[in-house]
Amino acid sequence: MGVYVRIEDGVVVEVINGVLYEAPDENFRKVYGEEPYQAAMALAGHEIPMEHRFSAEFLADLIEVSETEERPSQGWLFDGTSFMPPEESY
Repeated sequence: MGVYVRIEDGVVVEVINGVLYEAPDENFRKVYGEEPYQAAMALAGHEIPMEHRFSAEFLADLIEVSETEERPSQGWLFDGTSFMPPEESY
């Protein structure tokens, strides 16, 4: 599943995880009918595309880190090419 980060001033300020479509319940079938119900069932368990969740402007500021060996967290540093955990302060 996709994982993205938003960077401000070289620091990870937000981590955004992918979200999966959920299976509709029986009320959905009663309200919308069989065809929409089956279409929704076909999507269940698949990741909701990021462009369906956020604006293109917001997405332009994100960096995908799904395949990053050590996944950065909020507060990590980013130098433009790689992520580093914040320095320990004593």
